[in-house]
Amino acid sequence: MPRGRIFYGWWIVAAGFGLETLIGALLFHAYGAYVVLLREEFGWSKTMLSAAFSMSRAESGMLGPLQGWLTDRFGPRALIRVGMLLFGVGFILLGRIGSPLTFFLAFFVIALGSSLGGYLPIGVALVSWFRRRRSLALGVSATGMAVGGLLTPLVVLALTRFGWRATAALSGVLILLLGLPLAQLVRHRPEPYGWLPDGEARTPAAADAPRAAGHDFTPREALRTRAFWYISLGHGAALLVVSAVLVHLIVHVTEQLGYSLRQGAAVVALMTVMQVMGQLAGGLMGDRLSKRVITASCMLAHALALVLLALAAAFWMVVA
Repeated sequence: MPRGRIFYGWWIVAAGFGLETLIGALLFHAYGAYVVLLREEFGWSKTMLSAAFSMSRAESGMLGPLQGWLTDRFGPRALIRVGMLLFGVGFILLGRIGSPLTFFLAFFVIALGSSLGGYLPIGVALVSWFRRRRSLALGVSATGMAVGGLLTPLVVLALTRFGWRATAALSGVLILLLGLPLAQLVRHRPEPYGWLPDGEARTPAAADAPRAAGHDFTPREALRTRAFWYISLGHGAALLVVSAVLVHLIVHVTEQLGYSLRQGAAVVALMTVMQVMGQLAGGLMGDRLSKRVITASCMLAHALALVLLALAAAFWMVVA
């Protein structure tokens, strides 16, 4: 592993950024475009297609505890490698579907892969490698998901020019070519490789810092706190709404407002520009300001934006 002037933790941040970009560009932000084309070819209902995406989120939630145990047992790199393999194979299978059953099976493989190779194992590694700049590291890595949204117009261009089957197969090959090498950069903890969190020098004070940083909860202790459940419920509610918007936004813009598929993709790209800015700003402020105030402000902004989207009757209102 590199031992130059750059702290190796930042290489893991870069790997996490790349992995999140792949997941965001090829799945989360592009799924709405697949919905439009699948409805045109097969005549499937929006309910069925949105149920597949809901299944992926439910699968991620149900497997969360098991995934956490597997990450602690085998390390995040092993999980990410398996996840990227499943993620890529799932897209290749998606290009060959012909019935609702094969669609759900292919999407289950995609969802499982994106979960195993996504935010949780990346976050576990970054939390171990960073302490003072943890919020910034997590924010930069998570920005990859938003940057993936900026690439949605390119995915839509491929969908309209080459067809959704070819695009899905090519997406799978791209994931295997890029995702697996990126997974190799991830390391679980810095100490076995001669580093300390944040790249600090090995001094007695640095060695004692983790113990002085605060109480480290066991899973049982965390489950007994109100804070754990407030965070879980709040974050779950926010993800529920965001996932629903991601699935139905392009469909709403094309079918309800009458705009083209490319214009729908442009809305997603514009939305993610603000997401990138928000995540970077949140990462910088999170190491300096109250995380409670930042979180509450973001939740309020979410609520106001959803009200505006629900009332939108024109393209400029959707963009706003």
